[in-house]
This record gives sequence, structure tokens and C-alpha cells, in this order.
Amino acid sequence: MTTRQRAELASPGEIKRGKRSVESKPAPTTTDRIRTQLEAEIGSGMWLPGQQLDEQALSERFQVSRTPVREALLQLSVLGFVEVVPRAGIFVRELEQSEATAMFEALACLEGLCAGLAAERLSAAQRRELIRLHRRAERQANATSTEYEHANQEFHNLIYASAGNDYLVGQIQHIRRRTYAYRLLRFDESKRARQSHAEHQVILDALINADPQAASLAAIEHIAQGRQDYSKFVNRCAEGLAVSPKRVRAKQKTGVAEGLALAPAWMFPTLPRS
Repeated sequence: MTTRQRAELASPGEIKRGKRSVESKPAPTTTDRIRTQLEAEIGSGMWLPGQQLDEQALSERFQVSRTPVREALLQLSVLGFVEVVPRAGIFVRELEQSEATAMFEALACLEGLCAGLAAERLSAAQRRELIRLHRRAERQANATSTEYEHANQEFHNLIYASAGNDYLVGQIQHIRRRTYAYRLLRFDESKRARQSHAEHQVILDALINADPQAASLAAIEHIAQGRQDYSKFVNRCAEGLAVSPKRVRAKQKTGVAEGLALAPAWMFPTLPRS
């Protein structure tokens, strides 16, 4: 095959100074940028479940027409972050009871796998940093829920980085973004932040000792928290976070089911230690 024939088979941009290079990814579109920004805001609790997203206000904010905003919102609806309610508007999606249960079950198992991998792959420098973050978080555990949640995220993020599995971490982060507002409420409960910090100590000990089984079990128990804690969480979420009255009326008219209702009897049983 001649040089010209090889060049014709290669895609544009692959030939550079006679050598093939990796084709660069296309630049993000306006729709991509808006979707990414809104997803991050919903995932950080800036937009609460039930809160309405107004196309016109968003188009003015991003200084674009309503078309890319509408496209971004439709993409977010496919991802499960927003819900389109006929004749009412677009709202940050509230999790149904079955969805919340399924997500927390999946999150616990994925976090357990991630912690187990981290116990095998954690570097000496990462161990030292985890210890530092854990000690610093002790102060936040006695402060506000928002301050502790930030410390909590730092601790978990370092475990994710230590696991060395980007695909696994991507699944965990997607669930955490979907459930952030609901999880944050639990830190408002009496002593929950301090309890969470104590659970982190168990995970940290297993990681320092390079014990994958103990780290995995501790991470699962940390997310699950047992039957009583989860039941309280669901009961509180049933009251709603920022439900729009207009959305409630629209749901009543269209027959769409209400959000979280009765608390399940359990989420995870107490897991026996081997």
C-alpha cells in the first residue's frame, strides 16, 4: 500500500508529520456545557428535588436561546435528574421509594468494592493524606451539616482515587449526584455527622491495615447504616424538600404517583463479621 493510499484510509487529523496520532475529541457544544453545569448543580444540592427549572430564566442566565437549554434539560431527563410534567414544567426529579432503596443498595455494594480495591492499592502518601483528612473532619463533624458533607466528600474522593478503577468510580459518583440532597438531610439528624465520622474511622483502620475484606464490609455498613437510620431518613424525605405546589397539582391531575411515602421495614440486615 502506498503512502497516499494509507493517508486516504486514515481519518482527518490522524496524519501528522508522516505519523498517525490519536484523533482529538470534539469540543463540547453549548448544550453539553449547560447540561454539565446543571447536572453538577443538581448533584451538589443547589437545585433541590421538586424545584422547577425555568427555560427562559436559564436561557437568560447562560445567555443563549431556549433551544440548547431545552435540549440540555431533555438530556437530563433521560439521565434521571429532571422530570417533565405535562402542562406544568420541568422539575428536579424526586426519588420514589423504590428508586431510593435500589440506589442506596447499589451504592453500598459499589462503595464496598471500591474500598476493597483501595485497601490493596493505597499508596503510603495516600494513607497519610487519608489520616490527615479524617483528623481534620473531626472538627466539621461538630459543625454544620454542609461543612461535614464537604469533609465527607474529600474522604470518599481520596478512596475513589486510590481504588484505581475509573469506571467503578463513575457509577458511584452518578448515584451520589442523584441522591445528594437526600443524603445531606441525614447529617442534619442528631449526632449523624459524628456517627459518620466514627464509621470513617473503621474504614480508615481497615485501609491502613491493607485488609480488603474489612474495608469492604466497613464501607457497606457505612452506607447502609442499618434499618433504623434509613427508616428515619425515608420518613423525613416523605415530607418533601422543595416541592412546587404547581407540580403537586399537576401530579394530582395527571395521576402521576407521589414521591417517597411509607418507609420500608429494612434496607440492609446487620452484616455478620467473619
